Amino acid sequence: MRRYPLFLTLLLPACTSLSPMEAGDQQFRLGHYAAALESYQQAAPDGAGSAEIEARIESARFQLVLQHARDLLHVEQPQRSLEVLGIADRLRPGAPATASLRARAHQKIGIGYAELGRDLYGAERPAEALEAFTQALAYAPENQVAQEGQVLAQERLDAQERLGEEFFFLGLAELDAGAEDRAHTAFQHAATQWGDDTRAGELLEQVSAELARRSRTQARDFLDLGLIGPAWLALRDADHLTPGVPEVESKLAEIESSMMADLDLDSAELALLGGYPDRALDEVAKVLERDAEGVEGRTAQIRREAEALEARQLYTRARACELDGLVVRAARLLEQIVAGGQPGYEDIPARLAKARQSIAAAEGSYREALEAESAGDRGRYLERLQATVGSARDFRDASQRLRLLTAKAGE
Repeated sequence: MRRYPLFLTLLLPACTSLSPMEAGDQQFRLGHYAAALESYQQAAPDGAGSAEIEARIESARFQLVLQHARDLLHVEQPQRSLEVLGIADRLRPGAPATASLRARAHQKIGIGYAELGRDLYGAERPAEALEAFTQALAYAPENQVAQEGQVLAQERLDAQERLGEEFFFLGLAELDAGAEDRAHTAFQHAATQWGDDTRAGELLEQVSAELARRSRTQARDFLDLGLIGPAWLALRDADHLTPGVPEVESKLAEIESSMMADLDLDSAELALLGGYPDRALDEVAKVLERDAEGVEGRTAQIRREAEALEARQLYTRARACELDGLVVRAARLLEQIVAGGQPGYEDIPARLAKARQSIAAAEGSYREALEAESAGDRGRYLERLQATVGSARDFRDASQRLRLLTAKAGE
């Protein structure tokens, strides 16, 4: 934004007596064209005045337009500056100042297109780069970057044209020899050089459709033979050649779900071999979530084996707990076996009943021990704790109390 110099501020009072015409001339000389235009218009309040006033108004308007065009150039908006200069042409056709600003705008636009072309060329987009360099030269024919870039881009396009031609005719030869696979590869390379909207792209689409049809037929044959892996590969080829076919996508999803279910079942079997029935059951749960077809029998078999292994492990731990006097823990393990409903454990009801009797006896002895402790009867307290531990060593905190009491007695 323009600022009035300090000395002009000091002179303002002296200007108050100037006529609008004189004030306008003063502002015009200072380059304040908007203020000058306003003063000139005040000199002709009715919108019409002498030829001298009209000439000054026209000159102020013209300079205002040029100033706006310069400002746009300064903020790197040369295209808009050209639009504004069009107004200047209508006000004063053929003015040298307008031509000079237009030349500056053209240079800036040319530089912008040249930089764009250089970036496009570096991004391996020679056709678009050539167009940008051509635009740059249309605005600035002397732009050396655009001149050199245009040559390089054209050479790259010519090389792509020749390479695409080689691949195209190779594809035709392979197609004539009945080698559709090799023809597909050749047309693919040719379309990469020429573009998808060329004859190479058209032939590529035709050959892709034919190869995809063959892959779908091959997949059906593999499925009829129960060969899931080869069928999956054939369908993947078909989907790659012609993406988006609902029949292929649906069948691929079904096969992939079945393959993942088989992998989960393999993991479940490994878990069983390692003696981890809980992990095996987790893998079985994953299979059921996949809702895969054809794995129901294997899933049910693994589940039965896992549940049977889990019951055997529970029974073994329960027996070990009984032998170690951990009756409470043994009873819980036996109850888990009963809840699982596994056959072949006919002795469990009797063992569970015995364990519950021991727990009931331990509960009575423990209650009496607490009463003796409250009464201060140390001897009975010790005797009742021993009875509790004898019935069930893991009943509540009886073992801890007994160890603590024994330790104090030893002191």
